[in-house]
Amino acid sequence: LPRILAVAALRFERVIVLPTIFDPSEDQVREALRASPAVVFASDEECYRRIAPLCQARLAHDCAYFFDIARYARPGQGILEAMRSDEDRRKLPVGNEDISLTAPDLDAWITRIADHELIRTDRLMVRIAAERLGKQVEFGSPSLKEPSEPSIRHMSDGHPHVTAVVLTRDRPHPALRAVDS
Repeated sequence: LPRILAVAALRFERVIVLPTIFDPSEDQVREALRASPAVVFASDEECYRRIAPLCQARLAHDCAYFFDIARYARPGQGILEAMRSDEDRRKLPVGNEDISLTAPDLDAWITRIADHELIRTDRLMVRIAAERLGKQVEFGSPSLKEPSEPSIRHMSDGHPHVTAVVLTRDRPHPALRAVDS
């Protein structure tokens, strides 16, 4: 982020950062936001509250929620292991395809997801697209379990239990509000 914002400010008259989550407790992120003339969109209220004093902050939902994905919907077959491979921090599942790096365009990326029945990923955008396509999704790090171990448990009648995963860092109040809701 710091390098990208600095280069963008030099190359373009106006810079807009689409909705995302920022961690201004990181010195480089905080200083980059302070120095940037960009209009920066936070994807949630807590993030907005943290960056508003630092930059030209705005609040907006993630753009992934506005894309018309319905034309890609189909049953699909098999499992897509779509774990992040750009960080050397854990063992990846056999057959992993980090479609965020391998798909040549958005159409190919969504098609790869649509072609499968079960999506295992640790990438939020892959999860969002898979859920919007009605796919079964297992979200999390493969380092937490063996790739063959299912993370969705089924009740005796065959229906899945509900598992809610709240991704957060140093934000206990929004996490507790989410759990309470």
